[in-house]
Amino acid sequence: MKCVSLICVGFLSALPLAGCASTGVSSEKLAAPQVRIASAEEAGAAENPTAALHLKLANDSLTKAKALARDGQGERANLTLDRATVDAELALELARLDNTRREANTAMDEIQKMRRAP
Repeated sequence: MKCVSLICVGFLSALPLAGCASTGVSSEKLAAPQVRIASAEEAGAAENPTAALHLKLANDSLTKAKALARDGQGERANLTLDRATVDAELALELARLDNTRREANTAMDEIQKMRRAP
């Protein structure tokens, strides 16, 4: 269900720039970073300072890419969208890593408690 809603968000937010396809920016290319940004936010990227930084960079690049596409600079817009996608993916993976570390620490704490129990 989450995946479907993320795809819908990406598609609907790409509609205003549907005319940008003539400048070389496809709606799929535009939707990719938006979906990854939403995934990173959902994974808790805002809670990790490094992930939050890359999430901000992704959002900034996405905004810049939309402006470039509107200005007819399709090639630069595509490169900027690539950057936004990579930053969003990094934010997502950093958030996942943080979550995994937290879960591992919790598991280790439980193991320590079980070892101490009589």
